[in-house]
Amino acid sequence: MTPIVFLMLVLGVIGALMILRNAARRQSLHGDGRSCPRCGAANRGHARFCAQCGSPLV
Repeated sequence: MTPIVFLMLVLGVIGALMILRNAARRQSLHGDGRSCPRCGAANRGHARFCAQCGSPLV
């Protein structure tokens, strides 16, 4: 295996892991959070203001 092929393989694995990590973060954010009444964005459960538009979360 040439160094270039090995590097491409490693970068592909790292990219796949990053995608999976981001998907898990989004899923946990939607699972225990609440939606903004103004823009509908998902926010963390303890948030007092929307992370997207800044509206208060009632």
